[in-house]
Amino acid sequence: VQDDDHPEHIGSYGPEQDYISRFYCAFFEGRWTHLHAKYNYQLMLPNDYVSQAHRDLDVLRDVAVAHYSGPRVKPWKMVQAARDSDLGEAEVERLLYDDSLRACMGGNSSSSAPPGPPRERVMDGVLIVEDQSKASGQLPDNIQAVMWEWVLALRECYHQLWREADLDLLEMIREAKN
Repeated sequence: VQDDDHPEHIGSYGPEQDYISRFYCAFFEGRWTHLHAKYNYQLMLPNDYVSQAHRDLDVLRDVAVAHYSGPRVKPWKMVQAARDSDLGEAEVERLLYDDSLRACMGGNSSSSAPPGPPRERVMDGVLIVEDQSKASGQLPDNIQAVMWEWVLALRECYHQLWREADLDLLEMIREAKN
């Protein structure tokens, strides 16, 4: 596909979301459909990157599906020894039982280093300038709440599997490792 105006080459505020709509619109019968951010809300996208509709959402009240994009907002990344390491039995067990994880969700707010110069990057053809002087490293309370909600949902799934199907997720991980 060499046409610069082809739907797959047009910049987007939600490339993953829009790709499916563009694909089916271009190659199958159908209409171009916008997927509203409340159905795939990406946590921590810069305000100058997202649409006004995205900025206007109250994450805790309006969002139906949270998209944990970026390693800082993925609850399962907090328990891993290394960023690219596997999620093993010890890490899953910590997610299931360790309430002290809640305090880890704030990010690194203890840094006393002076802020660096603005960070510039291009996301889907849009120049993004992040003012480092305003970045404390602390995740907003509403983002922390959504992350903790994920942990609580994992815990409920774990207990429901145990109660209703007599399946122990930790035992399954141990067996898969062997």
